[in-house]
Amino acid sequence: MNRVTQHPIKAFAVALAAVAVLSIMDAVMKHLVLVIGIIAVSVWRAGANFAIAAIIYLPSRSGWPGRAILRIHVWRSLIITVMAFLFFWGIGRVPLAQAIALTFIAPLIALLLAALVLKEQIGSRSIAGSLVAFAGVLVIVFGQARGGQNHDLLGHRRTPSQRSCGERSR
Repeated sequence: MNRVTQHPIKAFAVALAAVAVLSIMDAVMKHLVLVIGIIAVSVWRAGANFAIAAIIYLPSRSGWPGRAILRIHVWRSLIITVMAFLFFWGIGRVPLAQAIALTFIAPLIALLLAALVLKEQIGSRSIAGSLVAFAGVLVIVFGQARGGQNHDLLGHRRTPSQRSCGERSR
């Protein structure tokens, strides 16, 4: 029997590094959306993804997939394109801390969908962890709303003097 040694500290460090890298990516994307616009950002992102995928997968491909598989990939691509466009649009309009906090609910949605769609059994520790994570998101969102950092969350329009540096008028 082959046992794999688990290192929770290493796993935590890798997860922490992933959050850091993705947070930096979110900050870069917010800046790019504000500077060059959402269409340009979306096109550049799609081109970079295509180039990376081509480098990785084209040398080892054995032929084109069947029509049914291509259809699934076309639908998946359309959904991902819409999701990315909406994410970039949103990240350009809300404070970065709030945008990053909102991205943390994606795994929670995935957990719920795994239970509903795939009929997976979700353990009590996973549910408890999800509730703690969601509470953290709520703390960030409502903390900003109460602190006056995001008047848009409360439905108030910002004046030019209240906008953060680099934020465009709407």
